[in-house]
Amino acid sequence: MRRLVFVIILFSLFSLFGFSSISSIVGNEPIRTIRIAGDRHFPPFEFLSENGVYTGFNVDVMNAISIQTGIRFEFVPMPWEQAIKALHRGQVDAIQGMKYSVARDRVYDFSKPYFTSRQAIFVRKDNLYVRELKDIKKMRVAVQKGDIANELIQSDHGNQLVEVMNQQEAIQLLADGKVDAFVGNRITGQYFVQTMKKQSMIKIVGEPLHPQDYGLAVLPKNKQLLTVINEGISMIKKDGTYIKIEKKWFGEYIMPLSAEIERWMFWLKVGVGVAALLLLGIFWWNRQLKKEVAKRTHEIERMNQLLQEKLDLLEEHHRFQQRLEIQMTESNRLRSLGQLMLGIAHEIRNPLTSILTYTQLLPQKMNNPTFCKNFSEQVTSEITRLNDLVNDLLNYARPRKSTPALFQLHDLVEHIMLLLNAKCHEKNLTVQIDISRSCELYADRHQVQQILLNLIMNAIQALDLGGQLMISARSIEKHVRIEVIDNGHGIEEEEIYRIFEPFYSNKNGGIGLGLAISYQLIKENHGSVHVKSQLEKGTNFTLTFPNQLPKEDVNILCTTS
Repeated sequence: MRRLVFVIILFSLFSLFGFSSISSIVGNEPIRTIRIAGDRHFPPFEFLSENGVYTGFNVDVMNAISIQTGIRFEFVPMPWEQAIKALHRGQVDAIQGMKYSVARDRVYDFSKPYFTSRQAIFVRKDNLYVRELKDIKKMRVAVQKGDIANELIQSDHGNQLVEVMNQQEAIQLLADGKVDAFVGNRITGQYFVQTMKKQSMIKIVGEPLHPQDYGLAVLPKNKQLLTVINEGISMIKKDGTYIKIEKKWFGEYIMPLSAEIERWMFWLKVGVGVAALLLLGIFWWNRQLKKEVAKRTHEIERMNQLLQEKLDLLEEHHRFQQRLEIQMTESNRLRSLGQLMLGIAHEIRNPLTSILTYTQLLPQKMNNPTFCKNFSEQVTSEITRLNDLVNDLLNYARPRKSTPALFQLHDLVEHIMLLLNAKCHEKNLTVQIDISRSCELYADRHQVQQILLNLIMNAIQALDLGGQLMISARSIEKHVRIEVIDNGHGIEEEEIYRIFEPFYSNKNGGIGLGLAISYQLIKENHGSVHVKSQLEKGTNFTLTFPNQLPKEDVNILCTTS
């Protein structure tokens, strides 16, 4: 009797102090029962047992908070979708076990999290191609109405969503093949797979999806309720009650059925037997491989020996070819030197013959005024001719080093045409100049003048009366392209490749050094020359010079058409 009285007094004191504390937290309002909605079919978190008792992890957590804080909870189990509607209608004050998301945070206020919930993808075991969420596009996917999985899947509009009242129904649809996949709570899904004995039909694929905090949710108008709830969560975590509840519901796992174990043991034995056979096969294969390797090694050594012999022959052939090239180079050098000497001898012989003739006749015709006049003019002319030849040879052998600078091409061409104006009038030539005044070259002005003077004079000499001569220039990126075009007789194909050789000329009275010197000057100024010619239609000399300091050497391209 005394014990009963003591218990009643203790309970009264606890209730008094507990309710006073809650009253102060919620704003000194009268204590009332808080109605909490929850899913009626979401084991092991919250569900109705076979006896009709509402139980589960969430229910135990709320009951522990009630004991610690003294606040009274009334649980209202219902389908999850209806629980959300009931909260918005004001029929309940809170929902337990709601997973946090950004979208939900705009509508609800959440308590401190007391669990981390994860979603998962469930498929049939014969499905070998689904590994992650993107693989279920355009499939029939089961989800629970109002569940967080809807937010995960609705971003992919290609899915055919099949909404169900609870996850047990989704597992059954998947087992029956009426849907291709189910996305839902990982733990609850595993619970139903095991209790419904669908382990041989259904599997989880991929990593856990969307791990997120899990707690109590209220509407913003009931936000003050979270103060006492959060205090209760802290209290049960601090005194160890929460750990006990967690171990009670999640600390033990349902083991596979004995038939499943036997099946795995059978396949394990098969695997061991196959592994033993593989080891024997590998051992035999290694022996065969060693024999084959030894055989191949011998063959490779023999091939290497033959290859080395061939390499020695190739090296000897290469040395022979080098010696032959040296001999050919020397032969070409001597041939070029011979041609050069023949050209020089030929060019010197003519004026010397003329001078010798006049000298031999001098004793006989010394008193002849006409002879003396011719002697004075012709000998002086031939000596001047010899002097010009020597100067050309010196220019060819040792051209003056270029001093490049930027200059306007238009002014230079106008100056050249003034020098050649009389020759153009003699042949009644039509001369067209198409050069912009802004066109600039980076080269030696005097050397470019000599080059163009040679080319234009050659063109004038190749033209008949009334012929046409065109000189044009264009800036192309980092270069200037100059064209000297005439409609003269043209150059034969076999001659076009020799026009830059010294002493080569197809004109009467020419010594054949003009184009050879021009080529050297083009090369000295980092330019290039391209020659196109067609008999009886004319010739086109295209020169390319840099308009800034170049890096490339000159290239000569000669073609006929």
